Amino acid sequence: GNAKDNGLKIGDRCLIDHYAYIKCQGVSGITIGDRTYVGPFTQIISVGPITIGKGNLIAGQCFIISGDHPIEGTGPISKRVKPSPGITIGDGSWIGANVKIVDGVKIGSGVVIGAGSVVTRDIPDNTIAVGVPARVIRERGK
Repeated sequence: GNAKDNGLKIGDRCLIDHYAYIKCQGVSGITIGDRTYVGPFTQIISVGPITIGKGNLIAGQCFIISGDHPIEGTGPISKRVKPSPGITIGDGSWIGANVKIVDGVKIGSGVVIGAGSVVTRDIPDNTIAVGVPARVIRERGK
């Protein structure tokens, strides 16, 4: 996609590490807040809006995509796309290596997502979530 047309916005003092892939594919854009790190080989692809807050650590080989194909009915899957609610990640969170985040998820601020997790539901502020699918295992600081 063309960043000027599709709204790719990367804040100040961000580091996008080698081989990371960021693509605005739909009409909605991607916003990455100040001081956020995106690790090597991570892919961030927007069909719907993706908003990543400030001061986040997104480790390597993560896959964050706002978009989905409907599975109802018959015929080729690739020809239809669902409307996308998008993905939001708050401020100061840590997304571990090889995490997958699916469309429609809101991850709060101060969240830790354990390596290899698949996030399929909202994760509240200041919690630690792990697993497939990711589930909150505890609040931070407790």
